[in-house]
Amino acid sequence: MISSEKGSQKDFLSKVKTFFADFFDKIKFPPSVPVMTVGGVLLAMSILAVVLFSCSTCVSEDAPITPSASGSAVSSSDAVSASDPVEWSGWTRTTVRFATPVFSECDENSPVIGSLSSGDETILIRTGGELSQVRLGLDTGWIFTSALSPDTTLTDPLVTVPTDGSAYDITDTKYGQELTALCQKHGGRGIQIAIIENGRVAYTFQYGYANTASRRPVTADTKYRVASLSKVVLGISAMSMCDLGYIDLDTDVSEYLGKLTRNPRYEDTPITLRHFLTHTSSMSNTLDHKNLMHVLHLYKSYTYNKPGDSGSYSYSNVGYRMAGTIIELGSDMTIAKFMKSYFAPLGMNASYNVRQIEGDDFGLLYSSPSVTENPLERKVYYSSTPGDIKNYQHFAGSYVSSAKDFAKLLSILVNDGSYNGVYYMSPERVKEMETVYCSKSGFDQCITLRRKTDIYGGREIYYHTGNSSGMLALASYVDNEKSGVVVLTSGAPQKLDENGLYKCCSRLTEYCYTQIIGSGLYEEVYSS
Repeated sequence: MISSEKGSQKDFLSKVKTFFADFFDKIKFPPSVPVMTVGGVLLAMSILAVVLFSCSTCVSEDAPITPSASGSAVSSSDAVSASDPVEWSGWTRTTVRFATPVFSECDENSPVIGSLSSGDETILIRTGGELSQVRLGLDTGWIFTSALSPDTTLTDPLVTVPTDGSAYDITDTKYGQELTALCQKHGGRGIQIAIIENGRVAYTFQYGYANTASRRPVTADTKYRVASLSKVVLGISAMSMCDLGYIDLDTDVSEYLGKLTRNPRYEDTPITLRHFLTHTSSMSNTLDHKNLMHVLHLYKSYTYNKPGDSGSYSYSNVGYRMAGTIIELGSDMTIAKFMKSYFAPLGMNASYNVRQIEGDDFGLLYSSPSVTENPLERKVYYSSTPGDIKNYQHFAGSYVSSAKDFAKLLSILVNDGSYNGVYYMSPERVKEMETVYCSKSGFDQCITLRRKTDIYGGREIYYHTGNSSGMLALASYVDNEKSGVVVLTSGAPQKLDENGLYKCCSRLTEYCYTQIIGSGLYEEVYSS
């Protein structure tokens, strides 16, 4: 419970009672004072007592904040500063019980950046004594802990994530030599790998050339267009925006698009963002995007399946382009802008908008002896206007990133919504994202992610693949061991393995899970 240093309400009432007893014992109203005047004084003093009692309730820190079975209670300390230890971190919705300023730092002498009023909803993400950190849309600030509702439940304990330093490059180690042999066996002009162990991006590996003509090598920071791994980026952004209240997964998308959006065969069934993110919208994958707003209610734009039914599943790039457009219109901001601001603490140099990326270390994509694509030379550019048709083309496959930076984003899911101590979505949203909506031959479909069981040494993985213009990619994670692997390849052959995954990506991923993760390398590298 929140601790108190002002005395209990019982003590307060006792003092009030004593005060009034002494007052009426000492004060004698003369007979000339009208009865109405005496009554008025008594009424005024009674009101004063009620006000004082109410104020004591507002400022009292006796009211409990209920801990959950796995959580801890918010507590306060005599003083707080930015250097004080964090007592709890997590993600929980709460309300404010009285008006409070919002400070920029965990210090009440820091600049005031806003305010919250009594009854306002907010998201509590950490406590640090007398001040607690809350999320306000894309921003965060600190408010008085005593302003939190006494009904606030802390659903998660303090999450300890290792300090995020530079990932260890294993290219020149024995593990790197064995990975290099696998790269040579299965092909690929340029290959990047990032490995997550114990919840952090722990290792990187690179092989080959980002540009074969100039023999410019692939580095840990080389950026590639990651093809359909872009859908994972959109899915994570969508779930975070839902947590922040910008959009809702189950709202009729007609409200966001400003245009009736229905499969005319099922006019009474709204189509939702959830349907698009699970590939069950029933929208045709050949939708005419150039006349997007004019075809959203036509028969030719849809299949014969009912939106939301498992039988309506059909992997759809159009569905994710629609989802991105809906998210931008619903939130009134571009996804590129949201990601640059909201995920800034991750330190990623990645974006749907290639013009936002710093430097010139881009990897060329090869699907033949000649260059297939240079990300800097793509003719489709990203608009700063939310919902612009130019942006429609990007959401399904145009995110540009290194494997290392993509692994940082994936680590949010690995760590139940957080990375390096910062929460980007609630644990409940992560579980929702991992919920199976339908089962297909060889995999289960969740929100954006797929799930496979009994793979890579008996593991259950959540994953997504990518294939476009010479890029073959596989990003995966194992929830119960806080591990994951991201593999990006340029120019590898499009052969499938026994699991239906691109063989080059899958063999490299298998080696990482079975030979590197859990090998003792983590303790050797990070024990100090």
